[in-house]
Amino acid sequence: MIRALFWDNDGVLVDTERLYFEATRRVMEELGVSLTQAQFTEYMLVQGIGAWHLAFKNGVTEERLSKLRRRRDENYSDL
Repeated sequence: MIRALFWDNDGVLVDTERLYFEATRRVMEELGVSLTQAQFTEYMLVQGIGAWHLAFKNGVTEERLSKLRRRRDENYSDL
């Protein structure tokens, strides 16, 4: 029988949002895209669309985007 369920929306119990931003910013920088904290907040937290559309504007393919996401996740884990 389950007696309790522990649920943590990212950033509620541990301040990880700034780390996720930094990991994303680093990968986007490799594409020549300068991602600011204000843009990240608007795209991720207000619009809920993420920042990857900026990569598509720079001609990034879905295959490369998949690799970039993995690298972002690795950066995030390292941070």
